[in-house]
Amino acid sequence: MATLGHTPGHASYVVGDDGRCAVIVGDAMHNPKEADVEIAFAFDDDRPRARAAREALGARGALPHTVLAGCHFPDLVFGTVRPAGARLAISFAPGQEWPLA
Repeated sequence: MATLGHTPGHASYVVGDDGRCAVIVGDAMHNPKEADVEIAFAFDDDRPRARAAREALGARGALPHTVLAGCHFPDLVFGTVRPAGARLAISFAPGQEWPLA
């Protein structure tokens, strides 16, 4: 899955079988706070593309039977994306949610 914007040519990976999958975000997100597409990050090479990439990761991660894997996230790595009002949230464990989009 192309996730250009943080760096030129960046890709994230979607792996799975039997209707279950994991979205491995790679360098597109280093911290769950980066899932908030309203925030621009100093290290993004192309901010509009980076925002679009993070929106696409959130949408893909919100599909049924999908886990989002943030390999650079501190302490928490695997989470699910779910609706939270008009926004989305990454849920890692009960009480540990980060806003997304």
